[in-house]
Amino acid sequence: MSRTTFAERFRARAGETPIAYLTWWRMMLAAERLQHSDDTIARIAGSLGYESEPAFSTASKRIMGTPPRRYAASVRQDRPAENIGGMHPDTR
Repeated sequence: MSRTTFAERFRARAGETPIAYLTWWRMMLAAERLQHSDDTIARIAGSLGYESEPAFSTASKRIMGTPPRRYAASVRQDRPAENIGGMHPDTR
């Protein structure tokens, strides 16, 4: 199947282009890791296929509406203190 045919079929089913979906999916994975891990922004960016932290930050601002550092700070601020680090309080 050609790239064009694939992209057309994907868009017909998913309602968006494959690259838009991939970018959204990467940001959902990043959001999860920013909230539940202590990994650095650079490590998260690299693990999701971004060449640099600035490229990751640009995508985050476009998709999430905020840079990754600001997002991480806001979700960590909202978590209860006993659950920081992603560990369930009952598993300690």
